[in-house]
Amino acid sequence: MHETVTWVGSSGSHYMYYVYDLEIDLPPRMGNFIYARLNDGKNWQPIYFGEGDLATGARARPDLMSCIKMKGATHLHLRCNSSAHDRSTEVEDLLLRFGAAFAPGGCHADRYETCVWTGKSQTPYVFYVYEKAILITMRQGIYICARRTVDQIWTPVAIGQGDLSLNNPEIARWTQSADCTHIHRCLWSREADRSLIQDDLRQNYAQFLLETMSN
Repeated sequence: MHETVTWVGSSGSHYMYYVYDLEIDLPPRMGNFIYARLNDGKNWQPIYFGEGDLATGARARPDLMSCIKMKGATHLHLRCNSSAHDRSTEVEDLLLRFGAAFAPGGCHADRYETCVWTGKSQTPYVFYVYEKAILITMRQGIYICARRTVDQIWTPVAIGQGDLSLNNPEIARWTQSADCTHIHRCLWSREADRSLIQDDLRQNYAQFLLETMSN
């Protein structure tokens, strides 16, 4: 028997969801889904509210799944719902109450910015943009310390890989520098891939980098 959790919307309506692991395989069926994580107090923290085919969830959008994982999602909450109108209303109701699902804590797109950086190989990589002091969950990936020019163009200051949180001493050091105003982060679990992407980006932006990071 799967665990259940009841989410209460701004309207006071109660919605019962079943709790699953992130990688659950399901047959196609329509409904509402919530990507969430347990915080230190063992309470559920929403990261993304969605609706549609529960077999797919947010996996059809790699950029969104990257954000969801970066924010520390540990579970997927599911609720069958055949009515498209009711599904949309439910998402709106929950979002009105749980503002934490918007950036920087969550992944709803109208409150966060993305930036595409291109490597020397011409491969594009999607990064999420954070003010440099924003706290995020410890995750592995590639990061770019950057600032905007007067023309509102992002310029890289330093590029590295590893722990994406402020626990990383290199990131912490750059947050103290006036040259860096934002940290761009891209979730990537495999260290070998991270190193290749880091080198690809450094080679393309070598003329802008103030210092080569050690990671």
